[in-house]
Amino acid sequence: MSWQNIHQILGMAMVDATFSRRLLANPLEAIREFRFDLTEEEEKILREVKASDVSELSQILVERLSQGGQRD
Repeated sequence: MSWQNIHQILGMAMVDATFSRRLLANPLEAIREFRFDLTEEEEKILREVKASDVSELSQILVERLSQGGQRD
C-alpha cells in the first residue's frame, strides 16, 4: 500500500461513516472491498491494529509504516 492509498483510505473514512465503522471493525475486509493492494507487512499491521477512531488509526498507521520505511 502506498502513502497515496493510505491517504485515500483515511479520507474515505473521514467522509463515509459506514466505511469508517467497517474500517475500525475489520480493516482488512474494508480495504480489500475497495481493491487496495496490500503487502504482507501491511496486512500484518492491519490485523494487529486496534483503534477507537479514524484519527487513532491514522496515527498508528503512520507510525508503524514509517518504521518499515514504506514511504512512496
